[in-house]
Amino acid sequence: MQAASPQAAAAFIQNAGSELARVVSGAESTTEKRQRLLPFLDRTVDVDGIARFCLGRYWQAATPEQRGEYLRLFRVVLANGVAGRLGDYQEGTTSVTTGRPDVREDGIYVPTTVKRGDNPPNKVTWLVIRGNDGGFRIADVAAEGVSLRLTQRNDYASFLSRHGGDVSALIRAMATQVAQR
Repeated sequence: MQAASPQAAAAFIQNAGSELARVVSGAESTTEKRQRLLPFLDRTVDVDGIARFCLGRYWQAATPEQRGEYLRLFRVVLANGVAGRLGDYQEGTTSVTTGRPDVREDGIYVPTTVKRGDNPPNKVTWLVIRGNDGGFRIADVAAEGVSLRLTQRNDYASFLSRHGGDVSALIRAMATQVAQR
């Protein structure tokens, strides 16, 4: 990873939180939130890196066609998941307070406290890395200490284990999930 300023990573997360509120503010439906989210996620999140991480050792077993379809579906599944978790996330009612970033070998961990309206605050830690373009990207989110990408990887590994390592079965399940939204 290129040397990066922990303060710049913290500012990136602060700005991303503010932008997220603007992006989804006023969206009438989850579908509209998802449509607004896709360009935001493409700019701020290492979607392909997270997708490969979540597929784990099965990435190498997948054909190029399977990889392409998996990445396409993963992007939509991710947007659906984020849109569903946002709930009443609105500009002006949500605040993100950053703590002291921690530089580690795999990136910069930026701890935050997210306060939404009258809800209790949530502790969220963001793993920030440098993207191929030199800009920051979110590589993981840990809510209350639980890594979302690790949880997703475990879910996919369990599914694939039950289906004999058949990546096509996972792709079909993801396509069904996307079609139901």
